[in-house]
Amino acid sequence: MTNVSIAQARKDLADLVSRASYGKERIVVQKHGKPACAIIPIEALKALEEWERMEDKSDLKAIEDRRGETSRPWEAVKQSLTGGTKKKARAA
Repeated sequence: MTNVSIAQARKDLADLVSRASYGKERIVVQKHGKPACAIIPIEALKALEEWERMEDKSDLKAIEDRRGETSRPWEAVKQSLTGGTKKKARAA
């Protein structure tokens, strides 16, 4: 992975796009020394978008699978997570 400044990216944009497109290189563009965006091959973007779609489908299936279930009060959930013990509040 290559890091370039915005100034460098502006100057060499065509070259960076070619490196990502044909060389399958991933280029991180930095602003004030911090990552701001990336220039990536289109195949990587398509793979990321497909992964996001699959995650969305998985989330929707989980919601559908839980329809009709009764909800539980938050206090009951907290007790089940803590094993039914209550923590004492600390004195300030």
